[in-house]
Amino acid sequence: MSTNRKKAKELCQNIEDTINAFKIHGLKFELYAQEEISKMDVAKKFFGINDNFDFVVLCIFIDNRLSGSDGLSIKKLIRQMRLKSFQGLDVEYSIQVLKKKRLIEMEGSRHIETEFRLTENSLNSILTYNRKILKLSTKNDFEDFINELDQILLNDLDFLSDIVPELIEDLLKKYSNCREIKWMERNIAARHNQVLLYLAVREFMLLGESLDFEKALKIIVDNRFKYLAVQKEFITGANQLIKEGYLAYETDFYIGSMLRLTEKSIDVLCSKINIEKRPFIPQMFSLKIPEQLKSDNYMHDNKDLQFVEKILSNEIYTKIQSKVPRISILLTGAPGVGKTSFINHVAVKTGRSVLSANIATILSSYVGESEKNIVKLFAEASEAYKKFEITPIIVFDEAEALLYNRSSKANKAVDQMHNNVISLLLSELDKFKGILICCSNFSFKQESFDPALHRRFYMVSEIKAPPVDVLKSILKYHFPEISAVDADKFMCDFPFITPAQIRNIKDKFEIQSLIDERFATGYDAINSIARKDLDVFIRRRAIGFTDKNYN
Repeated sequence: MSTNRKKAKELCQNIEDTINAFKIHGLKFELYAQEEISKMDVAKKFFGINDNFDFVVLCIFIDNRLSGSDGLSIKKLIRQMRLKSFQGLDVEYSIQVLKKKRLIEMEGSRHIETEFRLTENSLNSILTYNRKILKLSTKNDFEDFINELDQILLNDLDFLSDIVPELIEDLLKKYSNCREIKWMERNIAARHNQVLLYLAVREFMLLGESLDFEKALKIIVDNRFKYLAVQKEFITGANQLIKEGYLAYETDFYIGSMLRLTEKSIDVLCSKINIEKRPFIPQMFSLKIPEQLKSDNYMHDNKDLQFVEKILSNEIYTKIQSKVPRISILLTGAPGVGKTSFINHVAVKTGRSVLSANIATILSSYVGESEKNIVKLFAEASEAYKKFEITPIIVFDEAEALLYNRSSKANKAVDQMHNNVISLLLSELDKFKGILICCSNFSFKQESFDPALHRRFYMVSEIKAPPVDVLKSILKYHFPEISAVDADKFMCDFPFITPAQIRNIKDKFEIQSLIDERFATGYDAINSIARKDLDVFIRRRAIGFTDKNYN
């Protein structure tokens, strides 16, 4: 007992030293002294933790508990660790790792924001230096099985990998002693039905939704004939899971066929496990919440944009959402006329987050990769639709790279690949549920887009540069000190200017005034910056080129 007490004291000292080192050096582990690293390694081995960041998070929880404080939310943890907001994802991953190892647990539902605390077992194991109390590997339960299944599917969101069924089989062997797995073996005859039920449980427990039948079939079958046979079983109601009331088969025009877990299967498989729903962490999108978006007094007089603004308002969209689940819009127009600014404006006004897709990361030169990325993209968009309380706006910027016209003479492999991408995109758009806005600098009339896309969009609108009076208002907003006479003169000198170019001139004006003490502010300075910035457009118009969008 005295030996354990001595080791427990050493462990607590190692944890305290790690916290002190973190307060000095933060996450720059290369600056830690060799002695501090050695102490960390000893403590990490005791807890079964491999990552330094995960260990530091655990140390913060231990310190918080020993100081007599309550639980920590993710926001409190980020603030206490002095991290940047974008590092919140790293903290969330660590929370999940520590929860799986039963080192921390949820504080309870009495808080508005979810909080976590050190478990009694982990505290007792530290104070008595008894690692067995942690129960790290004493039992494989159904909760662990579902979490590991989720990880397999997260790594293969396209559901096209041949290795996924093999990984699931290995997982079933690993958890063969689990009570729920044994029940499944006794009561569900066909293996594909067992896997379908596991997938439905995973969808219900982690995402709170029904299972996409078509995607699930791609996991459980290995050929087209079996695919059609299983599909027919469910459509006709002949499948065991349907007949015995474990799953309900439902179809919807917009989202396709779905399998819903029934109360019977929930009672058998889900009643004794408690899994926190997986947080939404985008991989194919960049996410911006309304507070991060810049909407500096956006102005326009476009009737199409006014209509879009109206239907996306919370009051109207709530009414039409059940009847028209897909609102897809294509905005075309010259660069700088305000397409992206309009999206930000609407998002801020309605409290919607914006998920922007990077088209460059979707299209790939490798055969089949672009198709996989598109499926991943829409799978993630579907998850976002379920996760967010207020439906977010999905944005495809520079969309012409993705929505191009198919070739009727696809003799080359690259042409065939392009055709496959657009065909798959059309299929995914049919099933899409939510708000999608695509932006392009090309007009739909130029036939650069596939004609079949037109009916997939609720609205296709060409956005022209705002009229002079709106541009003048934007100019006055950015330069309130400018007089009405000078504003008129500016618009006469630069009749082709766009809102984006005015904002760019404002940024350059601000930078110049900060770095140059002799910089003379006023209209002449604004005009000088504008002439330098727009010189290429002035010279282009001087030699006879015109742009109908600016006339």
